[in-house]
Amino acid sequence: AVGDNLKFINADNAWAAGFTGSGRVVCSFDTGINGIHVALQSKWKGNDGDSSAAWFDPVYNQMAPHVIATSAHGTHVMGIMVGSNAADTVGVAIGARWISAGVVDVPGASLLDAFEWAANPDGDPNTIADVPDVINHSWGVSSVGCTDMFFDAIENCEALGIVNIFATGNEGPTASSIRNPAVRANDGLDCFAVGNVNSTLPLTIASNSSRGPSTCPIGAIKPNVVAPGQNIRSSYGSGYSLLSGTSMSAPHVSGLVALLRQKNPN
Repeated sequence: AVGDNLKFINADNAWAAGFTGSGRVVCSFDTGINGIHVALQSKWKGNDGDSSAAWFDPVYNQMAPHVIATSAHGTHVMGIMVGSNAADTVGVAIGARWISAGVVDVPGASLLDAFEWAANPDGDPNTIADVPDVINHSWGVSSVGCTDMFFDAIENCEALGIVNIFATGNEGPTASSIRNPAVRANDGLDCFAVGNVNSTLPLTIASNSSRGPSTCPIGAIKPNVVAPGQNIRSSYGSGYSLLSGTSMSAPHVSGLVALLRQKNPN
């Protein structure tokens, strides 16, 4: 069956119209991924033979997605973007392929290195098929205000046509509690931030979803949108589980980017 969370964002209507994310590439910067999960294995872009262009592991230097202590979060997030197996669909862009960088909550890993990798995964500046359409960021840094740790890297990636989607964080209901870099509101679209709504009617804001307005600059509107993030069923370990948070909301929007890019690549 198709979960209510997918129906609320009209993913099933997009599939019926022929838009599944086919031909598009989604990326995550996350905690690692169980790459042999039944809902994800066949969709890994590394299956085309170039694993280094599909998996970035600066700490363990393994070429294929592998289970590490923190992989559960990343596996769940990726499932929301692309996960499906036969008639069991948990993801939004079920026709897309995925790549990922295992750099979140992995000691010794650098997010800035991940941005550099995602800008040119195969190392060849003359190719673009390897460059992801979207990077999902179900992470953020709290209590650093408007510090410019990632803004330049994000802008450089977006100049290449890569959309960046960020979870706002789970520090609600406190006002102006959105994490960096999601808090940045330079032009209304940069650091595109996603808040969390409950996955049942009526669609109310989840109590712990971080709130706007932005403080960068003060008073700017954030988050940009909200998406379902409560009790979301997705791939987890070798099976499935329900998780909640803006980490689950953001990949709904990242998956939609793949559907929109299939319809209009430009």
